[in-house]
Amino acid sequence: MIKYEQVQTFEDILSAFTALKNEFFSFEGDLAEFCKKIYNHGICFVGQNNEICAAIAFYANDTASLTAFITSVLVSRNERGKGVATHLIKMAEDYCEQKQLKRIRLEVKYKNVAAISLYKKLGYRQVEERKDSSIMEKSLI
Repeated sequence: MIKYEQVQTFEDILSAFTALKNEFFSFEGDLAEFCKKIYNHGICFVGQNNEICAAIAFYANDTASLTAFITSVLVSRNERGKGVATHLIKMAEDYCEQKQLKRIRLEVKYKNVAAISLYKKLGYRQVEERKDSSIMEKSLI
């Protein structure tokens, strides 16, 4: 059974994303710098059974537009198709609703068909097209 929790230290965030680094659909840059940004400005929830098997990172600090932004959803190959990503996304949405944010956005690569399908199933809709990706959004209120 997977246990879900918020991780709050830089070390725990870095450990989670290091454990899942091979699950990134695409990642460019320095993982430690990415984790430092999440630690300083974002929120991170993880799922773990015997080891970390999933994580979500998002920003819920845009008080001007009341918009949150999911930056990463990672699930280990062994746990895919079991509702883990859905659970993490709903945790993020619940957190954002408690903060009275009005919407939540994410960016997804067009070739990540499984993720796009999941996001649509969860009520996200495309609001912007980019060269290789789409911005999707869900209203929370």
